[in-house]
Amino acid sequence: MSKFDQIFTFMAVVEGNSFAQAGRQLGISTAAVSKQITSLEKNLGVELLHRTTRRLELSEAGRLYFDHCKKLMGEMEEAERLVSTIRAEPRGNLWVVSGEHFAFHYIIPYLKEFVERYPLLQLNLEIAERIPDIHSERIDLVVGYSISGPPSSVQRKVAATSYVLCGSPSYFSLHGFPEKPADLTGHQYLTHSQRRPDDLLIFNDGTQIHLKPLLKINDARGLVQCALNGLGIIKVHHYMVAEFLKTGALVEVLSRYKEQEIPLYIYYQESRHLQPKIRHFIDFLMEKIALIHPKKAGIVPFI
Repeated sequence: MSKFDQIFTFMAVVEGNSFAQAGRQLGISTAAVSKQITSLEKNLGVELLHRTTRRLELSEAGRLYFDHCKKLMGEMEEAERLVSTIRAEPRGNLWVVSGEHFAFHYIIPYLKEFVERYPLLQLNLEIAERIPDIHSERIDLVVGYSISGPPSSVQRKVAATSYVLCGSPSYFSLHGFPEKPADLTGHQYLTHSQRRPDDLLIFNDGTQIHLKPLLKINDARGLVQCALNGLGIIKVHHYMVAEFLKTGALVEVLSRYKEQEIPLYIYYQESRHLQPKIRHFIDFLMEKIALIHPKKAGIVPFI
C-alpha cells in the first residue's frame, strides 16, 4: 500500500472512530486496517492512536497529523474541481504566434466567435514572419508555418501548399519567359531575407540554381508587391499569390519543375496532458479550416 492509502485509512479510522467501520468503508478487513495504521506510525516514528479495548483516542501527534491531512485532502479535492472546471471551460492566457496568411484567413475573421465562446480565455496573438522559439519564449502554440517545430514539440499537419515561381506579365515581356531552370540565369530574382540559403532554387529534377538576388525583403507580402510592380521573379507559397495567378496579374513559370507539396504545421510544447486552452484553440482552428476547405477524410487541404 502507498503512503496515500495509509493516510486515507488513518482518516477513515479517525472519522469513523473504529477500525471495523473504516474497513467496511474502504472494502478491506479490520486486520488490514490495523496493519496499515501500524505501518504508518512506524514510518512516522510516532504513535497516532491510543488503542484500548473500548475506544480509540488520537495522540497529540495524531491530532496534529489528522488536522493537516484533512486540510491536504480538502486542497486536493479543490484542485480536482478546479481542473475539472478548466477542462470544461478554458481560461487564462493563450499565447499564439501565427504566420500572416493563417492569421488573416483562419483566425482573425473568427475571433469574435472565439472570444464569445471562451470568455475566460485571454488570447495573445502575434502575427510574425520569423521562426519562434517555443522553449525560450512565452508561446503556447505556433500556427501556419512550413518549417516544422523542434524535435521535442508536438506538431500537426493542418494544410499543404507549394512554392511558386512567378512574375508579372510586364516583367516577362521585357526579360522573356524561362523554359527550363538554367534559363533563370540573368533574371532579376527577389528573395526573402530569412530564407536559408537565400540565393538557391531547387527543382524536382534535382537541378539547383544559384542566383544573386537583386533584392532581399523580410516580408512575403512585400515580395509579392515588388513582383506585381514588375521588379523581378519571386518564389513564395502558393497561397500568397493564388488570387493574382487567377487574375493574370502574376504568371507562374517552370511549373513542371515545381517541387513537391510542403506541409503547413501547428505545433506546441510536448506535455503529458494537453492544456485545455490549447486543445480548444486547435479544435476551433481546425473547424474553421474545414469550413473553408471541405476535404476528404485523412487529406489536408491544399492552399
